[in-house]
Amino acid sequence: MTLRGALLPGWWCQTRPGATESEIAAVERELGNPLPDDYKAVLSESNGLEGFVAPEAYISLWSSADIRARNDGYGVAEFLPGVGVVLIGTDGGGTGYGFAWERGKVRYISVPLIGMEPCEVSTLGSTFSELLDRLRTGSSSATT
Repeated sequence: MTLRGALLPGWWCQTRPGATESEIAAVERELGNPLPDDYKAVLSESNGLEGFVAPEAYISLWSSADIRARNDGYGVAEFLPGVGVVLIGTDGGGTGYGFAWERGKVRYISVPLIGMEPCEVSTLGSTFSELLDRLRTGSSSATT
């Protein structure tokens, strides 16, 4: 999977230098959970990014150094206890994007940053690529 090629073709997106293996390992230690392999590949290609993935779909992914602090700042563990959600970015407004591990499998999700609660978590796919595809098409499936 390449971020600049297959996932973000034709749309403006500001990327950054990739995260190192030690930076990725540090965020996994801070979170106490592994990051999905496909998301680690994204981080290693661009340690955070910001831009449009479709005319009406904007995404701002945080750097590996910001993930823990931003999750703490949004109160993810407080508002989504037991759900296992880790936010990795936003739409630049009121929606957070992230992932949750369930029975050893990952699902990428969206959730409102205001009114964050388990019943508001929507599944966007089981891969990072599926998350971007759902953002491009504007569809999601509402499940917790």
